[in-house]
Amino acid sequence: MSRLYFLATLIAASSIFSASAQTSKALISGIVTDASGAAVVNAKITITDVSRNQDFRSETNSSG
Repeated sequence: MSRLYFLATLIAASSIFSASAQTSKALISGIVTDASGAAVVNAKITITDVSRNQDFRSETNSSG
C-alpha cells in the first residue's frame, strides 16, 4: 500500500511542476500587401489577446 501511495504522490508532484512551467507564447508572421501585391511599408498592426484584453502593436518594415 505504501508503494502505491508513493507512486501516486510522485505523479501528483510531477504534474504540479509541469503545469507551473507552461508559458503562453505565440509567433505571428506575414507580409502586408496592397491590392496590387506590393508590400505596405510602415503599416500599423494591432493584435489583440481577447482572453486577456491586451493589445500588441507593431509596424511593418521595408519588406512589408
